[in-house]
Amino acid sequence: MAINHIDWAIKAENDWKVVKLIIANNYDPEDILCYHCHQVAEKYLKAYLHYKSLQQIPIHDLLKLLDKILSIEPGFSILRSKLKILNLYGVRPKYPDDYFAPLKSDCEEAIGASKAVRKVCRKFMKLDKKKLK
Repeated sequence: MAINHIDWAIKAENDWKVVKLIIANNYDPEDILCYHCHQVAEKYLKAYLHYKSLQQIPIHDLLKLLDKILSIEPGFSILRSKLKILNLYGVRPKYPDDYFAPLKSDCEEAIGASKAVRKVCRKFMKLDKKKLK
């Protein structure tokens, strides 16, 4: 079975569901909330790459994924600052370190950034009204 942009979008939506569950749990755990915000963005960017039949990049760096997309779609440039925020949460929350504990304000910023990326990607792939299971 060939993986397509809908498959990636479904995975992104699953991460979005996790974000909403953690929000409902009073932002607890904060680090995992921020990690899943990153995952929403990463998977939606990869969905767009598939949508445009571009070669998949096996990386987690959202800015590098953005640069690949910008080569064909300059409209994504509005996401650069959002992706810079989310890039902080791609790997670090997965592992213990000295002391990584995002504040509620960090969580809110990550949620807003993730929501913006989700909206733009869905718009460019014409998924705004399409439900993904």
